[in-house]
Amino acid sequence: EVKHEIAEKERIVNLLNKFEVLPEPIESYYAFLNEKLALKKTSLKSIRLALQPAVGIYVELSINRRQKPSQEQLDSYLRLKQGQYNAIYGFISFLNKNHKLQLVCIKPNKDELKKFKRKELERKIIEISSKPKPLSPKDEAKCLQLAMAYFHQVNVNLSSIKNLTIQPFNENMSIVI
Repeated sequence: EVKHEIAEKERIVNLLNKFEVLPEPIESYYAFLNEKLALKKTSLKSIRLALQPAVGIYVELSINRRQKPSQEQLDSYLRLKQGQYNAIYGFISFLNKNHKLQLVCIKPNKDELKKFKRKELERKIIEISSKPKPLSPKDEAKCLQLAMAYFHQVNVNLSSIKNLTIQPFNENMSIVI
């Protein structure tokens, strides 16, 4: 029991240490969660799980610590981290109530997600393609993985691709064996 408590406290500290200075909304949310802990209405594990998406939205979207997330940023975060809808709901409710915001957690629909993922794949392909040639074996494998997902809607493990042989065909093409 004590060992688990110490481990959870350490995880919480590691989570909060992602910031040099805690953003005010996260600081006040953490204080709110600690008040609930003192009243025995929550656990350390629940605090950590509640803080993860709150920290995540700030870190993933590089939100300035003096700002509160906007609706657009929340929507972007939920597209990036589809599984965090329920987890971030508590933080958003806290922000709405205590910081007088009107944010709404909206689950992105499947078509939106497909479009977003496709744009993300396109961006990554362009990023790798603009690197100096010849590409490193790692970048070549990553490019092939992205191309399979983008052009064929097939997700391939990088480890599977690393086992393939890629031979130049001409200056613009390669053959995968």
